[in-house]
Amino acid sequence: METTVNKIQVGWIAYDEAGEELGQVADIGRTYVLVRKGLVLATDLYIPASRVDSIDASDAAFTVAVLKEDVETLRWEDPPPDSAGRSTTERVKVPYRP
Repeated sequence: METTVNKIQVGWIAYDEAGEELGQVADIGRTYVLVRKGLVLATDLYIPASRVDSIDASDAAFTVAVLKEDVETLRWEDPPPDSAGRSTTERVKVPYRP
C-alpha cells in the first residue's frame, strides 16, 4: 500500500535508511517534515518530503533515504522557502504500513 507524507504525525520518530534514530517529528509542512534533534544530531532538520522512504503507522515512525552521517552535508537545518505558507502537504507517494 502507498500513501503520502501527510500520514506522518507530530511525535513520530524519524529513522535513517540504516535504522538509526534521527529525532522526533515536531511539525509537518507542505514540502517537509520538521524533526527535532535527537542525542546525536546538532540541529533540527527540515527533511524534504521527497526523501521520505517509507511510513510505518503501527510503529509511529518513518524512514528517510539517507544515512545519519550524511545528514549534515545536506543542509536540512535551514527552513525551506515555503515554510511560512503551509496549506497542503506535498504529494509524494511512499510505502505505507498501517
